[in-house]
Amino acid sequence: MLDFKRFTAAVQAEFLDEQASILRQYIADDQFITTNYAALPWNADPKLTKNLDFPAYTAYPNGGSANLGELGFRLGDPNKILMVNDFYRPINGVTGIMELQPGQVNWGNPNALLYPGTVRMWLWQCFGAGNSCSSSNRFRQILYGVEQYHAGIIKNDGITPSVGGREYMQFIKELQELQQIDVDKTVPERYEKLLTGILWNHENFWDQLRQPQNGNWSIVGHVMKYHKALKSLGAPVDYVAENDDFSRYNMLIIPAYQAVDSALVQKWRTFAENGGDLIITCRTATKTRDGHFWEAGWGAPIYDLIGASIENYDMLPAYQNAKVEMDGKLYDWNRWGELLTPNEGTVVKAVFADQFYKGTTAVVSQKVGLGTVSYIGVDTSSDELERNIVKEKFVESGFETQIYPEGVFVNWNKGFWVAVNYSSETHSIDLPNNAEIFVGNKQLKPAGVLVWTE
Repeated sequence: MLDFKRFTAAVQAEFLDEQASILRQYIADDQFITTNYAALPWNADPKLTKNLDFPAYTAYPNGGSANLGELGFRLGDPNKILMVNDFYRPINGVTGIMELQPGQVNWGNPNALLYPGTVRMWLWQCFGAGNSCSSSNRFRQILYGVEQYHAGIIKNDGITPSVGGREYMQFIKELQELQQIDVDKTVPERYEKLLTGILWNHENFWDQLRQPQNGNWSIVGHVMKYHKALKSLGAPVDYVAENDDFSRYNMLIIPAYQAVDSALVQKWRTFAENGGDLIITCRTATKTRDGHFWEAGWGAPIYDLIGASIENYDMLPAYQNAKVEMDGKLYDWNRWGELLTPNEGTVVKAVFADQFYKGTTAVVSQKVGLGTVSYIGVDTSSDELERNIVKEKFVESGFETQIYPEGVFVNWNKGFWVAVNYSSETHSIDLPNNAEIFVGNKQLKPAGVLVWTE
């Protein structure tokens, strides 16, 4: 299965490169070539394509899911655009959205009206996260066919802008006004220090889709837990690949990264030895590159790196939670937990608080060279434990963090700070005294946008 996934992804990448090479011979020098990958492609690997000017993606954040709060079914999934912006942009530094949902769709359940301002919020979020272009698939809502009910920028009469169309127009006007403002485009130092890499490999993704081992486990959900925790602390995020330069990050997170080899583990060690904070999570290093278990202990290749051995793993039914304790506080978990035996000198950060293995270590940390390595052997039901560990590492490094409510995302791009609100409540955004607001106000309403400079 893994080889077949590799093969089909390689064939697709080669075909895209072939098409791009042919087009390049005939188009103008100032025309760009891209394609619209799915938000998170299940069968393609965008990093394999080499001849596109940049990768682009498709995102339809709202298809009837409950999402966040009372208005969530109208505001969309807060994770959808959050992940893909930070996934595609680092591939070559440029990305854009070719298909952004312009209103109601025809395939959701239910296909509810979007909350006023939602399309504009999505557009501003894309800008804040560094997108270079945004567009929607449907300009005019069609009168026939299977997608009759799919909204467009223009209504059925071919003349009147839809709600989404008017929000596009508002966003364009606001963006044009910003372009007239002379601002310092130097990345703020406090923001740059928080820049964190999340290691991603599509082969790891495919392997866990095939063998999740627990119907309640989601590799994407697990990764997003750390992504959201970072954003709630005000940290920018890049999804990075194994061959990328890790040295530009002060923190690197390795989430449930099953297939490894000795060279990769050594690269992780080097990152920590040079002063980086390395956070590794459960299910990491359990397999070879061929998707086979090691003829050794569970996760054996990283025992020395994390300062502990992994004796076993456990999971509970979806209807039942267990407890893990850290700093005197209890956290629920049920999807995945690993029983660790720390080496002498390794710091125990958290232990399992019940079950027949009560008191067994769940989270460890140790100094490695100039940096640290933490191993989080449990996937909790919320992101609070994981966020607290990440925040502790930032604080230990002397970096300034924020505390943003769930659903509120803040990015910096081209001199401007951009905040958006997916939650169903109004949140007040604390701004420094020298802040100058250009769009919105500090009282960030649902689907609200706030743009300012400092």
